[in-house]
Amino acid sequence: MNNMPQQFKNSSGNNLFGYPAEEMNKAFSYYKTCMETGNTKVAAEILTHIEAGINIEKLVYHVYEFYNVILNNLNLDIPRNDLTQIVWDLYSYYLDVPKSTLQQQVNNFHQTCDSMWKEIVPDEDNVTEQQLDTWYSSLVFPNQAPPTLMNNLSRAYKIFPLILAQSNNRKNILDFGGQTAEALSIIAHNMPNSTCSLVEGDESVMNYAKWRNDIAGIKNMNYYNSNQFVKDISMHKGKFDFCICTEVLEHVYDPPGLVKFLAELLEPNSILFITTSFGLYPHLSHLKQNVKYAGHEDQIMQSCGFMPVQVNFSIPMMSSMRVYVKV
Repeated sequence: MNNMPQQFKNSSGNNLFGYPAEEMNKAFSYYKTCMETGNTKVAAEILTHIEAGINIEKLVYHVYEFYNVILNNLNLDIPRNDLTQIVWDLYSYYLDVPKSTLQQQVNNFHQTCDSMWKEIVPDEDNVTEQQLDTWYSSLVFPNQAPPTLMNNLSRAYKIFPLILAQSNNRKNILDFGGQTAEALSIIAHNMPNSTCSLVEGDESVMNYAKWRNDIAGIKNMNYYNSNQFVKDISMHKGKFDFCICTEVLEHVYDPPGLVKFLAELLEPNSILFITTSFGLYPHLSHLKQNVKYAGHEDQIMQSCGFMPVQVNFSIPMMSSMRVYVKV
């Protein structure tokens, strides 16, 4: 039916939950029609998705608010209704390169990245750490579309770490491998009395994050090169009480080793928010040797001193998301 509101959908086009903001008028109208015709069961379902849509917008507000601060401080007069385009505009402003040129650069990378990966890693059954270092050092910023791509549901998920950190009064927050660190930066913006630290191997990505956060007026962020951070681990042991590690483990040579490393950085009762996608191989730079960890994430974590905990957010978590506490 054309008058039925459309829910958020996954990448396969299947319904998830909640209505996008642009579907809300249609949703309320459809709810009213259902009530007037006595179809209360469908009306109740519509209300559930309306509530989920509102909760999504409450979360996404934090993303929009963060970027509006940046645009206001830069005095950039650009449309503010599309977060993806806002970030493209910031990339363009930061690099002093036309947005269209950067978009073409990303498109070109997507067309050639598979062949580049195969040239550097010709035998995925025997990948080496040196090959991985070569791959990541070959990347030029930006090499992917802005992380705010997709829809407001995917953006809402970026706020889960903020909700966890605020509700548990965390003070020393680490994002390991966070790229441009949107989630961590929004935490720093909303929790100015915390100390937030980004550990990232790509200096060009990290430099952009620092520039953007300086514009936002963030004063409570530290930025560490991952190689140097690992060498200086004795300075950081037991320093943090909250850690974000999203979409990292499937790309690294030794996932259990990295989890053990993160455990050393965290004090007892610290929270670890993590997402993994081991099963998405052969997605670019996902390692074939790591597929065996798919479905065994809890075992890896528990072997390193982390216990899984159930957390109820205002919207359902993604299946790839997990929350742990260090015991």
